Amino acid sequence: MDNHDIDEGQLHLVALVCILLAAKMEERPNAPLISELNAHVGNQYSVQQFKSMEVMIMEFFKWNLMIPTAVDFAEHFTNFDISTFDVLTVPLELNRHPELHNAVYSYTQCFLDLSLLEVCLLDVKPSLVAAACIAAARQAVRLSSRWPTALENATTYQYEDLEPFVMLLMRRANIKVARGNKRKSTESSDDGYESDDSFTNNLEDSNGQRSSKRSRTCSSSNAVFLHS
Repeated sequence: MDNHDIDEGQLHLVALVCILLAAKMEERPNAPLISELNAHVGNQYSVQQFKSMEVMIMEFFKWNLMIPTAVDFAEHFTNFDISTFDVLTVPLELNRHPELHNAVYSYTQCFLDLSLLEVCLLDVKPSLVAAACIAAARQAVRLSSRWPTALENATTYQYEDLEPFVMLLMRRANIKVARGNKRKSTESSDDGYESDDSFTNNLEDSNGQRSSKRSRTCSSSNAVFLHS
């Protein structure tokens, strides 16, 4: 709405109606009522004012509010994020499909959060950003195959398309990735990459189990994300 010179007395109304529209677009069952939103500003506005502002905002966006983001694409792509072969090539604590999927999913959510910090990704297709986040997550979990056929088919991207963005995300997360046969002296010789243990620890809950939900620690001060 930065294209409009909004009257100061209408700012609260615009903000509340935007919240209302966002709640409706997310189809949440507990979307706030107009009366509940209005109560936050001392019932300054009428129901008709809410409805008129809602129409005005929708018309400004030409009723096109469903713009897909990297998160939307990632939700689809994560259906193909691991394979049976992956399960056979990981440590014992992750050698079952649910545990491995949860680990990759949690890392993917963290990399999606990190992608918001990179201005250079603003002009990159959201589907490409989502695919790069999943590829980075697979490397963080130490899966032997960088980009299996199932993901290539689902995303229509080859790993070469993703590699620059994967490297960017891994650097942001302080996870080093060896390219080719060349390794820096600071990198381990395990599977070609190493990570700060605290990055992995941030994806575990108090019982030491991987969480299938977005890790709240991704944006906390305890995370090892580099902001340089």
